[in-house]
Amino acid sequence: MKILKNTFILLFVFAAATVATDSKDPKSWHWGPINMHGNIDIDFENGSLMAYDDETDELLFEITSEYQLYIEGELIKTTHHQEDLLRDYYRQAERILDEAKKIGYKGARLGIEGAKIAVSAVGGVVEMLFSGFDDSVVNEYERDIELETEELEAAAEVLEEEAEILEEMADELDVMFDELQEEIPELGDLE
Repeated sequence: MKILKNTFILLFVFAAATVATDSKDPKSWHWGPINMHGNIDIDFENGSLMAYDDETDELLFEITSEYQLYIEGELIKTTHHQEDLLRDYYRQAERILDEAKKIGYKGARLGIEGAKIAVSAVGGVVEMLFSGFDDSVVNEYERDIELETEELEAAAEVLEEEAEILEEMADELDVMFDELQEEIPELGDLE
């Protein structure tokens, strides 16, 4: 029963990796916006940070690569201090998106490795069937699959730790956004 459970888990990982990747070149994957601050989707388009309402897709604000703020297409005049806050926010959001892409890529690679194990597991099940479930064949199969899945699990744990760091970065971005809303009245009006 353990054999079939591991096989199904690995097939699920393979299916998830397949769904997540619509191109063979991960560098071309567009990961889409990240949801921040409860109701804002953030993405980068042509070097600008774009913030959209996650329900209506309405553009809420834009921060350019020169750290200029636009709300409803109108340039908002900012002080040096406000521009510094915009720069810090922009750079933190950029780091988060970059890290999310890296984690997504690693996750997809893990899925591919899981798929390889799943294919191997299916082959092992067939071999066990032909052996009449000979104890030595079953034991060898279980040992091989366990070793491979342990390595995969260890890599998944590292990935989970990286995702926790990403979550901390996102929490910092939330704090930065609160400060931006306090310091720039036009952003404070966004709800």
